[in-house]
Amino acid sequence: MWTWKERHQIHDEEWNAYLSASLNPCIEYLSWYLDTCAVNWGCFVHQKKSMRLPVAWTKKAGLIPAVTRPPYLQKIRIIGNELPDVEDTLTLYQCIRQHFRCGTLDWEYHLPDSRIRMNYILERSHYRLNQSHTRHLKKSMQNPLTYRMSEDPEELLYWLDHNGERYVYEKDFRNDKFRSLVRTLLKHQQAFVLFAVNAMDEIQSAGIFTRGFGRLLFFLSFTTAAGRKNGSMVGILNHVVHEIMQPGEILDLEGSDIPGVALFYEGFNAQKEPYFELQWSRHLLCKVAEFVKRMR
Repeated sequence: MWTWKERHQIHDEEWNAYLSASLNPCIEYLSWYLDTCAVNWGCFVHQKKSMRLPVAWTKKAGLIPAVTRPPYLQKIRIIGNELPDVEDTLTLYQCIRQHFRCGTLDWEYHLPDSRIRMNYILERSHYRLNQSHTRHLKKSMQNPLTYRMSEDPEELLYWLDHNGERYVYEKDFRNDKFRSLVRTLLKHQQAFVLFAVNAMDEIQSAGIFTRGFGRLLFFLSFTTAAGRKNGSMVGILNHVVHEIMQPGEILDLEGSDIPGVALFYEGFNAQKEPYFELQWSRHLLCKVAEFVKRMR
């Protein structure tokens, strides 16, 4: 029922056209996006319903093909012109486990033994600030800050290299993959950078947003010490909601394993949206690799 296709069997133009015409398209499943963020990827195809699931994979311990969640791809879902039923997802998961001896799968479908994870979605009609964010927004207005949109990746990358700040997620952006993805997104006009700038034209914060298929995605953000004091990041998201979002668009804040970041999102009255993680290991080398990873 489900069959596997390697990357070389997937034609970019056909794949992207099918995705764009599907019920649930998103930028992260475009072929060039997957090519940039994943070491390897292919897809499972439902022969009768023509549904597809892109799957990123790598080699565990350098030998065993394993499903993985690559950087900048939070979760995957089945692409198609009809919604999958329970049997579709169950048989698909069985096929994935049969094809890959081990892996971690983050997707939108609940199955037994799933670990629940949370995403945050913000619609303009639900947008409300808690007391802390209200205070920070007032600070950003008193300074005052202005907001400037940029589609120049080099301006952002230069600022990141020279602003002197340290971030808990530096590994996420001090690498060639991040820089290549930002440049590619802006080249395809699927993203923009929003800077919060003070009266002296000094950048206080920056947010990267992808945009397409009725969805804005809060890709990554960076704030200086001064920006944290003057509420610039709250100001950036407030500006996006009121000045950039179009009717019907949603702002996807994604989730975070960092408790403080999750609380920050909840401060905008963002709605929780669950997704699910499955892990399996049917090969000794996979189990050894996971054990070593946990011991680090």
